[in-house]
Order: sequence, then C-alpha cells, then structure tokens
Amino acid sequence: MTADSESKGMELCVFVVFSGDQDITFDEAVRVLQEELHYPEDKALQFVRRFDRNNDGHLSSLEFNAMRRKITET
Repeated sequence: MTADSESKGMELCVFVVFSGDQDITFDEAVRVLQEELHYPEDKALQFVRRFDRNNDGHLSSLEFNAMRRKITET
C-alpha cells in the first residue's frame, strides 16, 4: 500500500467516523489502523493511546486528526 492510498483510506475513515461531532472509542480507532494500515492489534492500541490527550478512552476529532497527521508523516 502506498502512502497516498493510506492517506486516502484514513481520509475516508475520518469522514465516516466524524461525519458528526462525535468522539470515537479506542476500539474504533484501532480497527481503522488494523483495517486500513494493517497495524497489529497491540501496536495499534499502543499508538492510539499516545493521542488520547485527556485520557478519557476516546479520541476527539482533534485527537484523531493529530494521530492521522503523525501517520502521514512516517
């Protein structure tokens, strides 16, 4: 998978997940990383936890977008 196709996959997921002003759970964010970017579950969960700035167990759209930017940088 190329970086461009990964970015498009993440953009689609962001649109689907954040079509409203809702937070997503760790499980939902982990599923995005596993399905779109083929992260192993343990690494995906570890990665998602880094972006939960307020430690509420969910990612806001701002937290998710920070995570997405980090992914596209690598």
